Amino acid sequence: MYLCKICGNKVKVINAGIGTLLCYGQPMSLVKA
Repeated sequence: MYLCKICGNKVKVINAGIGTLLCYGQPMSLVKA
């Protein structure tokens, strides 16, 4: 699960791919689910 430290949005990754998840132009932080 990824978390945006700016707005608190959470994203659960089902199929990981190449690239970085961004929210508000900033990389999202990986957190343990």
